[in-house]
Amino acid sequence: MRYLSILFLLQFYSGLTQVSTNYYINWNVDHTERTIRPSIPISKAESDKINCYLVSFDGNRFSHVQYFYSGKPSIHSSYGAFELTRTYYKDRFEDKFRGPEGNYVSTKDGVFRIVYLLNEKGYWKEKQFYDKNNNPIDVKGSHSEVAFKSIVSRDNQNRKFTELRFNSKNDTVPDINGFKLVHFEYDSAGFISCRKQVNSNGILVNGPFGYAKVNFQCNSNGNFLDEEFLNENNKLVVHPRLCFARVNFREFNQYGKFQRVYYIDAFGHPDADRAFATVEYNANSSRKKVTFYDRSGQKTEDNRGVAYAYFSYNEKGEFLGRVNYDIENQRID
Repeated sequence: MRYLSILFLLQFYSGLTQVSTNYYINWNVDHTERTIRPSIPISKAESDKINCYLVSFDGNRFSHVQYFYSGKPSIHSSYGAFELTRTYYKDRFEDKFRGPEGNYVSTKDGVFRIVYLLNEKGYWKEKQFYDKNNNPIDVKGSHSEVAFKSIVSRDNQNRKFTELRFNSKNDTVPDINGFKLVHFEYDSAGFISCRKQVNSNGILVNGPFGYAKVNFQCNSNGNFLDEEFLNENNKLVVHPRLCFARVNFREFNQYGKFQRVYYIDAFGHPDADRAFATVEYNANSSRKKVTFYDRSGQKTEDNRGVAYAYFSYNEKGEFLGRVNYDIENQRID
C-alpha cells in the first residue's frame, strides 16, 4: 500500500486530471506513462453506436478497460483484446487480457502478460512481455519490431525521459524513427512535444532516416495536431517513406476525429503533389474514406498513385485493409 499511496500523491500534485469509470473515445492519452488518462467521455447511449472504451477505476486507481465496436464487445482494440486488466503488487503491476467470454487470452501478437517493474517512487522502470507459457517473447509491431523488454528513465516530474528497448538476443531495438536511445519532451499539459536522438553530450544527431527530432503538438484531448521532422540543425526534412516534412491535422469532430490533414514540404509549403486530404468516417466513427487534393484544391494522387481509398472492416471491427483507386477511378491492387 505504501507504493500505491506514493503513486497517488505524485499523480495528484503533478496536476493530472482525476477521471472516473465511464465510456471514452481514447482510453489512455498519458504520454508520460505515469497513469491511465482517458479522454473524450461519451454517454451510454452514444456507446451503443460509437466505437469506444469502457475505462474502469477502483477508487483513484485504474482497474481495467474494455473495447466496444458499434456497441458490441470486440477484440480489435489498440491493445489487441476485448479487455485489459491490471493487477497491482508491491514492486510491480501486471496487465493481462480477456476475451468477450471473460477467459484470459493472448493478444494477436502472442502476449499473455505484461510485467511492469516499479522504481522507488512507484512508477514503472522496466516492461517485459510474456506468452501464455510464461516465457519472455519478442513482439512484432505494425511498423517495426517491438522489443520484449523496455527500460525507461524518468525526469524530476516522474515523466518518461528516455527509453531503451531490447530483443530476446539483448540487441538494442530502435523505435519507428530509427532512434536507439529515445529522449522525450512534454508540453505543460503532459502531452509529448518531442522525440529526439542525442549523443552523450546532449547534442542532436541524425538517425538513419536523416532526421534527429520529431516535434509534436496536441490538443486538450491528447489528439495530435501537428508532427514535423527536423535534422540535427533543426531544419525541416522530408521523411523518406512518408514523403512529407510536416503533417497538420484539422477540423476535429465531436469524437476527436480529424477530417482534414495537410502535408508540408521541407520549405514549409503545402506539398506540390499532395497538399491535403479529406477524411470521412462511418456512423460508428471508424475511418471510411480518404481523398487527396493538390494546392489548387483539385483531386490528385499521392506518392503511390492513390487518389482516394476506402477502409474495410469485418463485422467484429477488424481492419481488413484499404481499397485504393487512382485518379481515373481504377482500382489499384
